[in-house]
Amino acid sequence: MTNSQDMVAQIEALGEKLGQGKASINRRFIGQERVADLKLTALLCGGHGLLVGLPGLFIIGAWLREGQR
Repeated sequence: MTNSQDMVAQIEALGEKLGQGKASINRRFIGQERVADLKLTALLCGGHGLLVGLPGLFIIGAWLREGQR
């Protein structure tokens, strides 16, 4: 495989993982697809995100960190 083919394969694999992550977030935040998109963007950029919404919504940053243990 050439370097460009390797890179394409890695990008496709990353796309699949991001899709799985977004689906997982959407299972927790029903009807909040935009929240999932923006949170993934913040995480990929190495930044922070503040979720503002109804009381009792699960804090996604803590949830993601728990999954990494």
